[in-house]
Amino acid sequence: MVDERIIEIGKKILQLRRKLNLSLRDLAKYSGTSASTIHKVESNSMVPSIAVLIKIAQALKKNVSYFIGEENGASQVVHVRPDDREVLFVQNSKLTVENIASTVSDCQLEVTLLHIKRGGTSGEIPLIHPGEEIKFCLKGKMEYTIGGNKFILRPGDCLHFKSDLPHSWRNVGRGEVEVLSVCTPPPFRGLLSKKQIS
Repeated sequence: MVDERIIEIGKKILQLRRKLNLSLRDLAKYSGTSASTIHKVESNSMVPSIAVLIKIAQALKKNVSYFIGEENGASQVVHVRPDDREVLFVQNSKLTVENIASTVSDCQLEVTLLHIKRGGTSGEIPLIHPGEEIKFCLKGKMEYTIGGNKFILRPGDCLHFKSDLPHSWRNVGRGEVEVLSVCTPPPFRGLLSKKQIS
């Protein structure tokens, strides 16, 4: 028997897609996910992976938590102490994400601390999704490629860009990179409690 929460994911995606007057092909194009995959998720014949759900959520301008029902307990003011931060480990990218301020009700911003180990990278395929991002380098040396242009970030350097430009990053320094990241819509919301993804 399919879990009710899984059914809700497909149902919410379908409802939002129709509300935004998007065809399966439109959503596939905006999310970088195949139309057949989206159809399977909407019809509950497939459970989306975390990566697929992030892409679809970003294309629909929603938080991941909207689809998995974790927004009900959110409040209007949240005070987060260092020891209380949610942390997500992304193994393939050598990335650790610390959530420092992204849990108020219906939050449209995600503020995180990114810790990227030496050699860490976002991968071979550039990221493309709706929204905006600000990256402020606190430690180390990082290379960002945005729309084909390369930028080197050192402590004190900042980037602000539209996320629908193809973008990727990598640690090009000798040690760990630490970056303050502000994104809208929130890409990791609803995943930080999962502790680890590949």
